[in-house]
Amino acid sequence: MEKISRSPPGEPGPLRIAFVHLSSLCWNFFEYHLRIRAKQAEVVLIDKSISTVAEQIAVIDSLLRENLDVLVFRPMATDHAELLAALQRAQAAGVRLISIDGVPGGSIDTCSIAADNMGGQEKVAEYTFRMMGGKGKIAYLQGDLRTDAGVRRNMGLQSALSRFPGIELAFTEAFDWSTTSSCVLQGVDIAKSALHAHPDLDAIICATDEGALGVNVALDELGYRGKVIVTGFDGMPEGITALGIGDLEVTASQPLDRMAQLAIDLATGMASGKTTAITHHVLEAELVTRETIRDAAMRALRIFPEVTADLNQKATEQENSAAFLETLFDVMPTMVLVKDAKDLRYVSVNRAREAWLNTPHGFQLGKSAADFYPPEVAARYDREDHAILASGVPRTISEEETVLEGFGKRYTRTRKIPILGATGKPEYLMVICEDITKKRLASEALAQHTLELEKTRLALRKNHEKLVEAEKMAALGVLVAGISHELNTPIGNALMAVTTYSDHTRSLSKSLEAGLTRSMLAGYLSDAATGIDILERNLQRAAELIRSFKQISIDQSSSQARSFSLATLVAEVVITLSPVLKKSAFVVRQEIPAELTLYSFPGPLEQVLMNLINNSVVHGFEGRANGLITLSARATRTGWVELVLHDDGIGIAPERIKQIFDPFFSSKFGKGGSGLGLSISNNIVTRVLGGQIEVSSTLGSGTRFCLTLPVQAGRLDG
Repeated sequence: MEKISRSPPGEPGPLRIAFVHLSSLCWNFFEYHLRIRAKQAEVVLIDKSISTVAEQIAVIDSLLRENLDVLVFRPMATDHAELLAALQRAQAAGVRLISIDGVPGGSIDTCSIAADNMGGQEKVAEYTFRMMGGKGKIAYLQGDLRTDAGVRRNMGLQSALSRFPGIELAFTEAFDWSTTSSCVLQGVDIAKSALHAHPDLDAIICATDEGALGVNVALDELGYRGKVIVTGFDGMPEGITALGIGDLEVTASQPLDRMAQLAIDLATGMASGKTTAITHHVLEAELVTRETIRDAAMRALRIFPEVTADLNQKATEQENSAAFLETLFDVMPTMVLVKDAKDLRYVSVNRAREAWLNTPHGFQLGKSAADFYPPEVAARYDREDHAILASGVPRTISEEETVLEGFGKRYTRTRKIPILGATGKPEYLMVICEDITKKRLASEALAQHTLELEKTRLALRKNHEKLVEAEKMAALGVLVAGISHELNTPIGNALMAVTTYSDHTRSLSKSLEAGLTRSMLAGYLSDAATGIDILERNLQRAAELIRSFKQISIDQSSSQARSFSLATLVAEVVITLSPVLKKSAFVVRQEIPAELTLYSFPGPLEQVLMNLINNSVVHGFEGRANGLITLSARATRTGWVELVLHDDGIGIAPERIKQIFDPFFSSKFGKGGSGLGLSISNNIVTRVLGGQIEVSSTLGSGTRFCLTLPVQAGRLDG
């Protein structure tokens, strides 16, 4: 046979063929035949076994990066949109397609090779029905109906049933053709279901030899061996062996050798350009009985040298892998042990586990938990292990407490994994342990430390609240002292006017007894008018101070939202602070438009303004004989007002300006300053008034505080 190459010019190489197929006895056997023919034709064969449609799609896409010439594939499903798209991508990349045992469907142009699945199943069924004398009950374990082969084998059985009216199809269930082991296990489970539902079955017809092997396991377990006819399909070596020892009565053999030869011939023909037409090939499936078993066995033996060489190579690889895994198992830092599922004795233990229990190498083998742990702990381990083995499901124990003699309490994170045997039942239990004692103790220490930090935080918060309250009380004390001092003047003047007026009245009374002249009356009336004027002006001044102080006191004690004039509120604050300001040469100028009205919290806003004005007086004008504080406001964007306090004082150093809103930061800390005034102001503006406060300053040019406040602060939530 000529050597074919599709490699690019200057890069000669052999033809590259990939076979993508289900991992099962049948298609692994077909791959042996394909490998022999590929070696004879001097082409490269890339074998890829998969178990799902998604895997098949991923493998096809990955092969497109390997300069592939021909893709031979067994479609995992028919008319599967994503699989069809992957095949279209392969065709677009110049890859020729050959489908085995079914067509993918859609508009994919592919040559196809298949055994006559319908005819083969029909032959098996007819042979079985004749053995039954044309009457009786059967169960059909049909093929995967997502595949073309499964559908056609089902059609073959139905065709045979139509000619044997005395045969009753009492039970049917489909396989999921995924892997060899799953087909065997499914055969066991489906056969048991069928026999429980119909104990009088005469035959069980299987659409695959692997499933028939599982049926025989079920017959042994239920005591039906020799009472029920069992048939298969595919003609695998395992199926032929079962036929030879009487476990199967009949099977149909797919001509895998001829199918493999035809696939190589088509591939080389496509690559050389000799084969251009899309062709479909259906090869006869031969009936295999005890009478014809010799021919089927001889066909299987033709690939025996290849199989033997392959098995020898794999055995060597497995020995090397086993040695490597054993070394890896032994040196792993994580503790690993394997228990026998029957008695939970240790059959394998790595060095990390031996070091943990402080035992010599090999000492733990053959022993159990009861040899190393207190009785109650060992009993708990055994209960857990038996439950996991019974469920067959791995389990993770995030934290397990252990008591070790000489070590006390230890903590581990444990993963327990049942290891299944050939029968599908757990034979061993693998236990993987991580010692988390240090982590647990560190976690406990961290939790205790966190608790202590939380207590400290709460104590600091209480102290902070006390300091804030002390700051408020101190400010109120200064305010009361100032107001009291300021009230002394008007009240003193009023008292003096009243005293003078009283003296004049007594003098007038005496004059009435001696004789009152017109001039004396005129003088009394003039002095009375002057006294009343003095009294009225001073009492009005006192009333104004009391009213402003009273409003501020009410606002700051209630903290209730209300509608107010911003200009009026600022004026009241300035009046309240006038006793402090009058002692200095500092001037407060107000530039607040009368029409600006807010619905907000006047008390907190007044406290902020007092703090800012006081900050300018105490810090901004330090060392200065005079200064100007300007309060201005304007409406900005809709629903917002900008309130600015600007002083022409000494300014703030750049390295300090980022800290002025921090609690306890003050240039006069320890000299009467608490460092809380601006921190409180910042919290009030942002958390109570729903606004922002920003500061800018230049040394020698003063400081500017800008408050951006919502017009409807009290209604932000609704």
